[in-house]
Amino acid sequence: MLSLEQAKNKAYRLVTEKYEKNGKLDRLTHIYGVAKMAVYLAKLYGIDENKAAIAAYMHDYYKYESNEEMANVISNEDLIRECERINVLYHAYASASACRNLIIDDEEIYLAIKKHVFGDDNMSKLEEIILISDYTEENRVYEDCIKCRDVLLNIGINTAIYYSTANVIKHLENTNRKADEMQFKILKKYKEKMKMEMLKQIKDNIDRVKGYDVICYDMKGISPLFDYMFIVTIDSPRQADALAEYIKEDYAKVGIDLRAIEGKGSTWVLMDCRDVIIHIFTKEEREHYSLEKIYMEIPKLEL
Repeated sequence: MLSLEQAKNKAYRLVTEKYEKNGKLDRLTHIYGVAKMAVYLAKLYGIDENKAAIAAYMHDYYKYESNEEMANVISNEDLIRECERINVLYHAYASASACRNLIIDDEEIYLAIKKHVFGDDNMSKLEEIILISDYTEENRVYEDCIKCRDVLLNIGINTAIYYSTANVIKHLENTNRKADEMQFKILKKYKEKMKMEMLKQIKDNIDRVKGYDVICYDMKGISPLFDYMFIVTIDSPRQADALAEYIKEDYAKVGIDLRAIEGKGSTWVLMDCRDVIIHIFTKEEREHYSLEKIYMEIPKLEL
């Protein structure tokens, strides 16, 4: 059995030879781009870089063969029926089987290739990486892909997967095609993950302006209007305004307009970020209103 390093080199060689021979050099450039992004994300999220590279190199190995040829490679009747229902899955399932047969029999890599078209609602981190690398690699010049790449690199992978899935569903609807039920399940699950990622981003921005005494309340099931609420102390109105702008910019990256920002330039800035309410106080103002006494029974999130 090949080592992962040897398997990576073999995958690179096989895909390069195949696409240079058939003249599909644009596709080869895309594959190299996916591998570059996948390895970068693997480093970032602590995933084996060789596995990420192998899955990326092989994810489109059967991109241009006929359905009949790909069905022969897949061989599993249940999977073939699924591909017949959703034709775009053929190349993913065939490429996953090819990787298993020609390169390495590794279940994690197999599933990452198999799921790279639109994934499912129970993905491993490697599966998420290959899915989003395919959508955001540097040679993707579509506006939505560029925006999603910015979200991926500046906010996180969960928000990027939500954003990319929403884009694909919208594109299908605009071209009178129907999205699969699984895509809506993914959208729902990653919307929740996006919320948590945005909470972390808010906390990072608070740290950026040296805010302190941060509390985040879990308001789900308590407030019908929002899910989370922050209370944070800063030293000056200038810092409060800077924090509000940083948070506003991050929400704009994922296409969310804030409902309101009130009190800019003052000692209490209130932000309505739809699912999140943020109270930004100076120390004296926070002590004066003592909102913590009102919400003392509400559960808190550890960020």
